[in-house]
Amino acid sequence: MLDKKLKDSEKKVLFEELFGFKYEDISEEKNRCDYILLNEEYEEFWEEDSIHNFDFNTLRDFFKYAQHIAKIEGANELRDKINNALVYVNP
Repeated sequence: MLDKKLKDSEKKVLFEELFGFKYEDISEEKNRCDYILLNEEYEEFWEEDSIHNFDFNTLRDFFKYAQHIAKIEGANELRDKINNALVYVNP
């Protein structure tokens, strides 16, 4: 199940539910699908360097990216807590 190739409709739901991203079909032809990934500010998301390390073709890919984001957010939160603590120690 983790390695089953996802349909575009499934990817759309996962992007929105897990990350708040929009996965939009921008093709103008009926027989063709061209998708663009937009972040919360409706900016194209593929420009981020870290995104190129993830394929987003399977559930496993989505979960790996979720882990990546959690690691970054955890590091940022820890940095902020350390900075706040240092303010109290070294006013």
